[in-house]
Order: sequence, then structure tokens, then C-alpha cells
Amino acid sequence: MTTRFEITLDTAEGAMIRTLGLIQRRGFTVSRMDMKSTPQNVQLRLEVADCERCPEVLQRQIERLHDVQHVRQLTALAAAQPHRRIGRALVSLFAPRPRVAVGSRA
Repeated sequence: MTTRFEITLDTAEGAMIRTLGLIQRRGFTVSRMDMKSTPQNVQLRLEVADCERCPEVLQRQIERLHDVQHVRQLTALAAAQPHRRIGRALVSLFAPRPRVAVGSRA
């Protein structure tokens, strides 16, 4: 599953290059990127391809960059919901059932 981030940067020289460089150095691949620029800031929406690395760690590392105002992971809640549904289905499979005597005559 891909992970999406919304990143707000200052309009400083090299801010986007530093952000994308960090993502690449940490072993993630940007599969999609949208950018919206205003005089106050730059807003990036990134989609990083699925890999074995933890996207929450990447989020914290991006937040530490000097020109980053805000980072938000867009798929964090959506990714957790299917697991909840699967968990409920598994609970119903393994729920205790009343015992029935085998070979009993009524």
C-alpha cells in the first residue's frame, strides 16, 4: 500500500530539494507528487511507494527539516480501518460455541 503525505514548506531556496533528497536517502521512492505554491508557502502532496521501511519514521524525519512548517500523513487512518474489520471477522470465527454431545440420543 502506498503512503501519502501532505507537506507544507517555507518558500525558501532549496527547501523542496532538501525534502525530496531526504526522502530518497531514507530509501523511499516518490511515485506521485503534486505541488501548489503561494507567496507564503509551498504545499506538496507526495505518494511514496510501499516498502519495508516505516512511513511514521519518515514523517518525523521530514518534520525536523528547517524549512518544513507541517507534515501530515494522509493514509494513516484509512490504513488502520481494514485491519479493524478483519480483526472483528477473526473474533467471530474463534468465538466460543456451545458444546454438543456427539452420538447423543434424543
